[in-house]
Amino acid sequence: MTKITTALLTLTSFAIAADSIASLEQNVLNSKLVTKTGLSYEDNTGNTVSNKFSLALDAKKSWGKHIFTFDFDMDFASADKKEDKNIWYTQLSYDRVLNSTLAVNYLINYKDDRYANLERFNTGPGLMYQTYKSTTMLLNTQLNILYAKENKIINSQWNDRDFIASQVGFDYTWKITNNFTFTQNATYNIEVEDNENFTAYSKTSVESKITDMFALGVSYKVDYVNVPASGKEATDTKTLVQFIINY
Repeated sequence: MTKITTALLTLTSFAIAADSIASLEQNVLNSKLVTKTGLSYEDNTGNTVSNKFSLALDAKKSWGKHIFTFDFDMDFASADKKEDKNIWYTQLSYDRVLNSTLAVNYLINYKDDRYANLERFNTGPGLMYQTYKSTTMLLNTQLNILYAKENKIINSQWNDRDFIASQVGFDYTWKITNNFTFTQNATYNIEVEDNENFTAYSKTSVESKITDMFALGVSYKVDYVNVPASGKEATDTKTLVQFIINY
């Protein structure tokens, strides 16, 4: 069975393909809607019968000093005509730019992992700081205080609870050459009153431009839950090869 899902279509990419890395204030001057959509499908028949579908959507829009970012991910898989993976994740984030390096932030996200027996909702304010910027590198760090609501199966029963959590994260972009870009995104979320209840997420990706319109990208995701539902693994990983169309 194929372990790496090959993307069939990806529409539009973020402005990482630009000649230089822009500051926060420079980014908001461009109010154009920027989107990135990845779609992958795999179908195996014969001795191995399996089906995989993956959809990833990112969209970014700014009005003056106001920036809105929307992310959506869906993963579906089945083997021998039996569904064994069904994951939905969505996030809406708002940034109010204060100056060239600092912005206030508010985010809301939701994740439903059917076969991990886990639902998670987060929302709350934060600060985003442009830690480092050069013509080829950009590092943004972010801190949020969140209201979290979690529902997962513990000892054969759904355990529904809410709590306050803190979350730190960073987004790193390195434009190695005009045709090759490396990005790393990560977050760490921990409950304030129970430091055993935490999650961690990481996405590492590289993109190689073939022409002004086409590129090839590879990404690797790690999603870790320190206290998973009973009988479930703590770590999920995903590798995705993408053919990218920029326009």
